[in-house]
Amino acid sequence: CMRWRGTFNGGSDYMTLLVLGSLCVARGFEDRPRVVDAALGYVAVQACLSYFIAGIVKLKQPAWWKGEALSLFLSSPYYDAPSVVKRLSRHAGLMWAASWGIMAFELSFPLALWNREACTGLLALAVGFHLLNVFAFGLNRFLWAWVAAYPALVYWSGRLSQ
Repeated sequence: CMRWRGTFNGGSDYMTLLVLGSLCVARGFEDRPRVVDAALGYVAVQACLSYFIAGIVKLKQPAWWKGEALSLFLSSPYYDAPSVVKRLSRHAGLMWAASWGIMAFELSFPLALWNREACTGLLALAVGFHLLNVFAFGLNRFLWAWVAAYPALVYWSGRLSQ
C-alpha cells in the first residue's frame, strides 16, 4: 500500500474493477447471450475509450506536441526510471517522435472495434506500450489491467462493421 500510496491506484484499479464487474455480469447471465454480449461490449468500448481519451488529452497539450511532456515524465525522480531511459529522455528529436507515436497510437485505438486486423495490430502495440511503461515507470498493474480487457476487444472486433 505504501508503494502505490494507498490501496486504490486510479486508472489500473478502475479498469480491473470494470473488467471483473463485467465478467461477473456475463457469468451471472451466461444463459442470456445478449447480456453477455453487452457486458463484453462494455469492456471493449471502455478499453478503446481509455486509450482514445488519453490521446485527446495529450493532443490538447502543447508540451506533448513538442515531446517535452514525455521527457519530463521519463526524467522525473518520482518514477525512478532506469538510467538508460533518463539518458534517452534528453534527446529532443526522439522524445518528439515518441510523443507523436504515442498520440497516434492512442487516437487510432477505436479502430480496434471496427476491424479484426486493426485490432490485432493495435493490441500488439498496446502490449509493447505497456511493457515499456513497466520498464520506464514501474506501472505493472496497468499492463495486467488492460491486457485483461483485450479478449473482449478481440471478441467484439469487426462485429460492429457487420
